[in-house]
Amino acid sequence: MKPYIYFTTFLSLLLTTALYGNERTELPEKRTYNSKTYLNEDGSYSLELNLNYIHYKNEAGELVEIDKNFVSSTLPEYDYEITAGFYKTYIRSDISRDNPVVFETRDGSFLKMKMTGVAYLDIESKNYQILQQSQPTEAVING
Repeated sequence: MKPYIYFTTFLSLLLTTALYGNERTELPEKRTYNSKTYLNEDGSYSLELNLNYIHYKNEAGELVEIDKNFVSSTLPEYDYEITAGFYKTYIRSDISRDNPVVFETRDGSFLKMKMTGVAYLDIESKNYQILQQSQPTEAVING
């Protein structure tokens, strides 16, 4: 997410607080994947929109917060995980091992990743900078 989006979100929250005061209550039944609706203390409503998803549907069909914080993994072969979202993510500390990042979908399917290199995009110069490159890999499809 770009810095100006964070600033815009912060500015929106600041203006909402200034206009409607600190006393407002979120209405969870009005949630969407990328918004929250609040009942303000004066009886009016305010809507906060996000460019990214902030909610996902849990097993009960309710829209709940996506947790973006890594915790210790419940899978013995992985070190960290995030499980409160559209899919579960598992990560190994040693990225040189096979499948250091794995995504698990709600139906139990897995998408396993293998690192082929580490790089970044320099925003100012628009240059793609490769920090480390490993051996090339080929895609394998089963089924």
